[in-house]
Amino acid sequence: VQTCALPISRIRSLVRLKRMLDQWRLREETIEKLGFLDADQSPPRDDGTDGHVVLVDESRNQSANICETLAHDDHRVFVVSSFEDAGERTAAADPDFVVVLGGDGSIIGVARALGANQKPIIGVNLGKLGYLAEFTVDEFRQQFERLLAEPQWISRRMMLDATIVPASQPTSRSVAVNDCVVHAGPPFRMVEFAISVDGDELTTFRGDGLVLSTPSGSTAQNMSIGGPIVQSEVPAIILSPVAAHSLTHRPLVV
Repeated sequence: VQTCALPISRIRSLVRLKRMLDQWRLREETIEKLGFLDADQSPPRDDGTDGHVVLVDESRNQSANICETLAHDDHRVFVVSSFEDAGERTAAADPDFVVVLGGDGSIIGVARALGANQKPIIGVNLGKLGYLAEFTVDEFRQQFERLLAEPQWISRRMMLDATIVPASQPTSRSVAVNDCVVHAGPPFRMVEFAISVDGDELTTFRGDGLVLSTPSGSTAQNMSIGGPIVQSEVPAIILSPVAAHSLTHRPLVV
């Protein structure tokens, strides 16, 4: 009898691959059964009764768990697996809302990908942090109809629109849900900052960097450097110096 001994790491890789294939097959069978649509299909709405939903599932193995809930209310569901696809599909399908499976990082990535074409985002927490992704899969199933019927559940959050104008490079622009961080590159020396608010000069200081945070992001890097926690719907920006070379410059809410 001839046997072939495989290392433990190889066996574990094969087991993980089999699980991924099983999950993918389950998802495809569920999508076919419930009539869901992949990102390459975009039929027009027949009338005003059926809504469209963009479902973002980076791992492509959890969408089958909530597909039945979404289909129950006759919503057409577009399943995508990346932030970029979510932005493109949202612009094309004009959905009523976007469901994101993941953690806070997934929600932030999708919100950035949507850009100016923002839609209500429902976060289903499959990650480690759930400040923004407040629903578990079971809670989503239980509360889905209330989310549709009670728009007051929508929490509107501020975003930052950042424009970088380098001296000898093209201008770049991006949006941020949590914060924008300005810091020095190599050789990592102190940076001198001149801050203005609505065209009025506020202050200048030297330090290692500056964190400009939204209220939603006040519990992220802003809090880790001693900045204040701000209620999520307050229309304000938090300016938090990083290692300011001064005793008078402290975090400021404007």
